[in-house]
Amino acid sequence: MQANELEDYIISVTSAIQRTCDELLPRSTGRKYRCPWWTDELESLKKQVIRNNHNIQKLRRQNKPLKDALLEKELLKTAYSKTFRETSTRNFRDFCERQRKEDVWSVTNRIIKSNPPPLPPATLKKCDGTYTNSSLETAQALLNKFFPDDDINDTPLQEEARKIAITVPNTQDE
Repeated sequence: MQANELEDYIISVTSAIQRTCDELLPRSTGRKYRCPWWTDELESLKKQVIRNNHNIQKLRRQNKPLKDALLEKELLKTAYSKTFRETSTRNFRDFCERQRKEDVWSVTNRIIKSNPPPLPPATLKKCDGTYTNSSLETAQALLNKFFPDDDINDTPLQEEARKIAITVPNTQDE
């Protein structure tokens, strides 16, 4: 097979793969995700707020008075935030009203199943490089690591402190 034949063969295989993908695989629409409760009214109010902000910037650059534009900004933002709160609250209330006894738990269970809690490690690497073989051995390794036994070569002062610590104080009740 010559270089030109190989190149032609590669092009034909690649073209066949591309045609197959175009026919069978869906194309991305490129749409942005919107909240299910987002309305055209909210979108319109949002655009008005943005348009007003652009107008304020334009007036600043031209050193023109901003009083009317700033007043309009406050009115638009108030209307937008009020509508936003009302719409989202209404949607949440509708969601809660649609729930029946089983639905509430099915939603909860679906959330729990999608994010399983991490399991505790079955084994643990010990200081000597080996691994534990059981949960009892793992617990013992953790105890030895974080609460080691006392050293036999303690000073007399340390021995005295330990003896005092284990004796119950004999004092009057308060």
